[in-house]
Amino acid sequence: MREILAKNKEQVVTGVLIFFSLGFLAFFQESPRLSPAFQSFVVAVIFFLVIPALYCKIILKRSLQELGFRRGDMVTGVVSAFLSAGIALALVIALAQVFPAFRVGHTLPFLVERSFLWFVLYEIFLVPIVVLLYEVFFRGFVQTLWLRHLGWRAILVQWGLFLILFLISKDFSWSNAPFLLFAPIAGFVAYRSHSIWYSLLASSLFFLLVDIFFLIFR
Repeated sequence: MREILAKNKEQVVTGVLIFFSLGFLAFFQESPRLSPAFQSFVVAVIFFLVIPALYCKIILKRSLQELGFRRGDMVTGVVSAFLSAGIALALVIALAQVFPAFRVGHTLPFLVERSFLWFVLYEIFLVPIVVLLYEVFFRGFVQTLWLRHLGWRAILVQWGLFLILFLISKDFSWSNAPFLLFAPIAGFVAYRSHSIWYSLLASSLFFLLVDIFFLIFR
C-alpha cells in the first residue's frame, strides 16, 4: 500500500485537495452579516480558481497549461463549441416542453429580465466569470490535470463530482439545471480540443442562448 501511495503521491494529494474543496463548498455556511451570493462567489473564486492555479504553479511547479490554459486544437475547439451549444440548446427546448416547471423555474435576476442593458452586461461579464470558475476546476483541475490518465472517462467522473456537489449542497433548482446538463458536454469539448478555452466558449454561448430562449418563451 505504501509503495502504491508513493508512486501515485501526486494523484493522491491532488485528489485530497479536490475533495476537500468540494466538501468545503458543499457545507459552507454563509455569515448573516454579508450577502450570501457575494460570500458564495468569493469562496468559489478561492477554491475553484485561486487554489488550483497556486497548487499547479507552486506545489507541482508546472505551467498553467496543465490546467487546460493552452491554445489546443483551434478548429476542433471552435467547431465543437458551436455545435455542442446548439445541440444542448435543442435539448433544453425539448425538456422545457416536457417539464413546464423548467420553463417557469429558470429565472434571471430581476434587473436582467427587465433591462436589455443589464442583460448584456450580465451575459458579457458575470456569466463568463462564473463559467470560468467551473471550467478551471472541473474541466481543468479535475479532468485535465488530475484524471488525464483516464482519457474520455474523465469526462464522466468530473460530471459525477459536479452532480455530487449540487446534491450535497442542496443547491439544485431549475436555474441550475443547464449547468448540470452542459457539464459533460463542456468536458467533451475540453477533451477534444485539449483546452478549456473552447469549453469556456461553448458554455458561455450555451447559457446566452438558454437565457434568451427563456426570456422570450417563458
